[in-house]
Amino acid sequence: MLRIPKWVAVLSVLGAAAPAGNAAWATTTGQLLRMCKANPRSADYRKCMVYLSGIRDAYLFERSLKNDRIKLLCAPTTLSVHQVKQAYLRYLKKHPDYLNYEAASYVYIALIDAYPCKR
Repeated sequence: MLRIPKWVAVLSVLGAAAPAGNAAWATTTGQLLRMCKANPRSADYRKCMVYLSGIRDAYLFERSLKNDRIKLLCAPTTLSVHQVKQAYLRYLKKHPDYLNYEAASYVYIALIDAYPCKR
């Protein structure tokens, strides 16, 4: 029997793994990857760090709520933007077929992959 990780099922139901062809998606995983690999002094690199910082801040806010929803991501409260970037780069190196998808969801998926909750 094929076992699908709960986080994949949850994100699939939410539509988080949708291709970026929809005009509502502002940044693809490939675009964000290029920005994150840019020269650290460039505007593109700063855009990457701001983008990742927003996702990290949203995660830390959600974590602070201590609600009873399904916990998928258990990153430390000391999670830095550079750790978010490293998790994202590692994930897309392992999954280059995801370069045309909506970026924010895949940053979160990369974090879940890097910092899964212990069951």
